[in-house]
Amino acid sequence: MEKMTVTEKDRLKQIRGLIPDVFEYKSLLYIGASPNRAELLSAFEAAGYRILILEAWGDNARILAQRGHDVVHGDVRQIGKHISGKYDIVLWWHGPEHLSLIEAGFVLGRLEAYANIMVVAGSPHGKYEQGAVDGNPHEKHLCELYPDSFRSIGWKAEAYGMPDVKGSNLIGWKRT
Repeated sequence: MEKMTVTEKDRLKQIRGLIPDVFEYKSLLYIGASPNRAELLSAFEAAGYRILILEAWGDNARILAQRGHDVVHGDVRQIGKHISGKYDIVLWWHGPEHLSLIEAGFVLGRLEAYANIMVVAGSPHGKYEQGAVDGNPHEKHLCELYPDSFRSIGWKAEAYGMPDVKGSNLIGWKRT
C-alpha cells in the first residue's frame, strides 16, 4: 500500500478550507479521543469551545479525564444513553471507519439530532487496514469510506489525497 505523509496541520488546513466557520461557535461534542492522538482537539480548545468527549475505550476515557478533559465513557452507537442536550458542533474525527458501513451510516444520521449547527466526520479516504492499537479493540477499521459514502446520506464530502492510500483524509459534514 502506498503511503503519503499528512499531518494534523494538513487536516486542520483542510477542515478550515471546507468549513471556514467551524471554529466560530461555542460547544463541541468530540467523539472518540485517544490520549496519544486527538486531532483538532487543541484547535477547538484554542477557539474557546466548551468540549465534552465521548470515548468508548475505558483506558482512554480515564487518562483523558485525569488530564482535565470533560469525558463520558460510552459507545457512540448508544449515544442516547450517554449524551443529553445538543452541541453546536458534533465531531466524529476518524471514527466512522471503526464500525461496519451500515452502522456508520446509521450513527452519522443519529448524530444530527445532537448538533445545533453541524456534524463533521473524518476518516481515511478508502481502504486503510488497522487492527487494535495499544490493546484498544475499538481502533480496528471495519469499513472503507469514500466521498459517496457521505453524499449518499445527504452530507457534503471532500477528500485529501488519493483513495486507498495510507495517510489520505476524507471529511464529511452536514449542517443541521
